[in-house]
Amino acid sequence: MRDFTDVTVIPGLWFIAVDGEGYHCAPFQVADVQGGTRVIPGDRVFALQWLGKHGHGTVDGFGRQEGFTDRAVVEPYVKVWLQARAKDKRDRHDGLVQRQVDEKAALAQNQDAIEAVRQEIDVLTAELAAASPERRAHVQAQIDWANQRLTACSVAIAAREVRATSDETVSNADAEATAAEQETQ
Repeated sequence: MRDFTDVTVIPGLWFIAVDGEGYHCAPFQVADVQGGTRVIPGDRVFALQWLGKHGHGTVDGFGRQEGFTDRAVVEPYVKVWLQARAKDKRDRHDGLVQRQVDEKAALAQNQDAIEAVRQEIDVLTAELAAASPERRAHVQAQIDWANQRLTACSVAIAAREVRATSDETVSNADAEATAAEQETQ
């Protein structure tokens, strides 16, 4: 079990926060014992809070707020929180991997575009050499336009490379996800 100081559970939103880190969780059962004497139905609980530095917690439901001093009341929710945390971290890692794949595909597409424009420039340069004097200006304008596209593609590649998701970022996200998954065991 993970050590914790503070826990907040908001059952109606399936939200649990442990030590300030909150996640929306899969639906969970809500049943708590008030001072070991009274069971409050989960659908009547708005929030449970454990304030570790004070050594007590509160239950907000219909009616007055009630307190409890047994930390075990909120411990079942920590496991649910750990599972949601592990899922969130794994989803983040998976998203980074997908983004990296998409970035590499876009980069390859830009590089293919550069190659196509270079081939077009080669063809136009050969045409320019054989062109009549009245056609030369038109072919030179096409070459200039192709050079502008080549520059634009080069700038796009440079910008993509700067913004690209690094292997280190993906590796760190994987390590975080693996550690969070191991913590749920």
